Amino acid sequence: MLKISQLTVSYDGKKAVSNLSFKVKEKQNLGIIGESGSGKTTVARSIMRLLPKKLIDKKSLIEFQGQNILTLNSKDLKKIRKSIQIVFQDPFSSFNPRQKTGNALEEPLTIHKINQKSERKEKVLALFNQIGLSEDSFDKYPHEFSGGQRQRLAIARSLILNPSLLIADEPVSSLDVSVQAQILNLLLRLKEEYSLTYILIAHDLAVVDYFCDQVLVIYKGELMEYGSREILKHPLHPYTQLLLDSVPGEGKKIQDPIENLSTDSLCPFAHRCPKKNNTCRSYDGSYLSREEGRFTTCVRAFE
Repeated sequence: MLKISQLTVSYDGKKAVSNLSFKVKEKQNLGIIGESGSGKTTVARSIMRLLPKKLIDKKSLIEFQGQNILTLNSKDLKKIRKSIQIVFQDPFSSFNPRQKTGNALEEPLTIHKINQKSERKEKVLALFNQIGLSEDSFDKYPHEFSGGQRQRLAIARSLILNPSLLIADEPVSSLDVSVQAQILNLLLRLKEEYSLTYILIAHDLAVVDYFCDQVLVIYKGELMEYGSREILKHPLHPYTQLLLDSVPGEGKKIQDPIENLSTDSLCPFAHRCPKKNNTCRSYDGSYLSREEGRFTTCVRAFE
């Protein structure tokens, strides 16, 4: 469904994403994890074509259902955006505070000239029912809802055009734990009802382990490891292990990262890696694999 090849994005000459490649199959749930500033949201915005084209390297390829998103004109991009939607991290700021939520959900249908006005309202009301909100929500404003309800509304708006790919950028990070579970279960139910493919961006490993089939680990915009969610149990890359070790647990000792070790390696994680040695000088960013569908860039992974 989605193929990304050699994606490189730079801000003011500094690479936020570097030579990133991966695929997403239809009806798959891919989780992208990494620390804040690792480039996760930049990847999402690149897929959505929300970044100025000048920031994306010309060698980059983002192919969705056989079309290179990066080369589409505005007319063709508008068509394909019906199939790719995004749920942002902060649902409150993604809504116009002066616009009733029903009208906000109708707006994509109006822009794409889908259905008559009466049919649009019926579709919105049906979506309210699907996400667990009453029909009187149509005439309410965003501030009248709780955080969890606003996230439900954001999800509903992303589904109004019947997309096939939904990108969820930290959809539960600002919510209470009990509400997080409700939203994740709602997304899983909607996946079956709409035959959705998800890209979930998160920093909570428990959320990714619960929700995703495949996991992509990135650090400073580069791929560290990719594979099934089993990599969260048996990581190949020291950075993935560091993320797992950073999750608090009873009796667990959290090791501080090693910041000041000198190295000639080009590996972006080398200055923090407790396993680095002279072998790491051979790092060139190549994706290494000994198992189908699983990759890492660590040159010591298979020692």
